[in-house]
Amino acid sequence: MKIKLIHVVALCLALALTYAVCDSLRLRDKASVIAGQYEEALKVAKANYALLDKEILDQRVVIEEKDKAIAKLNQSISIVYTDIGHRDRDIADLLVKLREAEANNDLPAQVANLKEQVRAWSEKFTLAQAIISEKDEIISSWALKYAAQVTISDSWKAKYESENHLRLLAEEGWNVTAKRLQRSSLSNGIKTAIIYAGCVVVGLEVIKNQVNKGD
Repeated sequence: MKIKLIHVVALCLALALTYAVCDSLRLRDKASVIAGQYEEALKVAKANYALLDKEILDQRVVIEEKDKAIAKLNQSISIVYTDIGHRDRDIADLLVKLREAEANNDLPAQVANLKEQVRAWSEKFTLAQAIISEKDEIISSWALKYAAQVTISDSWKAKYESENHLRLLAEEGWNVTAKRLQRSSLSNGIKTAIIYAGCVVVGLEVIKNQVNKGD
């Protein structure tokens, strides 16, 4: 059986169309999978964002509370330092009076003076202990502030990584779509060229047949 050129053209056209359709379906399936992954990742990200935003807000409240506590403690420490300054002046005055009592050999005055000095030093020690205690509270507050800030930083990092993951999925989906458009344009051009060629061949065959019939 003689194979005619029109049969070859028809076969090429069928193969080209089959390839174009299969390639388009493959890219469409891939794009569908990526779109599904993106939607799922977006759903998870939105849920996580809500939790992370709440965590960030809660930790900011902690930082604000600790800032207020630190400011209050610093104010209290400033007052205590003022009180210690008063005790230092009292002790200095008592030392002057003690030297006067010693010069006058006034033993009762010396004893009373020394008792006042002991009382003043005792109060100064108590005030110093209060400062140490409040400074310990400040250190604790700073530690909690640092921990809260670390939590905030970790939350922002998690949000960034989630958004970056979504961006990568979106870019992958766009790349697949771009390939679909590019290949669709190319396959349409090939199909058009084959159709034109097929039309020319068919036309030539028709003309040839008409000429042969005329002979």
